[in-house]
Amino acid sequence: MDLPIYLSKNPKKHLIFDLDETIFLLKLPWQEYKKDTFKILSRFNPELKNPKGYISTNDEINRLRKEFGPEIHELAYPLREKFEMESLQGLIPNGPLINFIRQNKDNFTFHIWTSQMSKTAEWLLKKKKLLDCFDKIVGRDNVDYTKPEPDGFYKIFTPNDRARKSDYIMIGDNPDKDGIAAKKAGIDYFYIDYFKKE
Repeated sequence: MDLPIYLSKNPKKHLIFDLDETIFLLKLPWQEYKKDTFKILSRFNPELKNPKGYISTNDEINRLRKEFGPEIHELAYPLREKFEMESLQGLIPNGPLINFIRQNKDNFTFHIWTSQMSKTAEWLLKKKKLLDCFDKIVGRDNVDYTKPEPDGFYKIFTPNDRARKSDYIMIGDNPDKDGIAAKKAGIDYFYIDYFKKE
């Protein structure tokens, strides 16, 4: 089911979009970022020097943030912002979704809740003349914890506002991040698989 059909059957007022692999596909050398980030954070977790098996960078930053506090972000996020702004190798748009956003900016209130830095999100949206379509933009640097924690939603609506939660929906490519965060926040989730089919 595509998004317009879903919304015709499940009316919403506020649409909250993920960014990477949802509105755009960001071509970035993620393995380099992971290596550099783990090097910085290995003082807090020595296992990151030679990680065995897969470790999610976002999940590890969340875990260390809970244990050691804001210092984790103070160390990791300057690297993240520099990486996103200077290492971008390409940007592939989700044409149908972008057309939907442009055509419906007066019919819904659009927001962004992304694991990118807010500066990156604003820069990319401005570059593609989409910035004015969005009311609130929440990046990883605006919250204590990234998805799958629901913190970003609470920059858009208050946690206990049950009466209005039915008006909101999260739209993203990752059920294990976007979907779980939406479930924790008590709002619906719509799965975007545009780049999975490419």
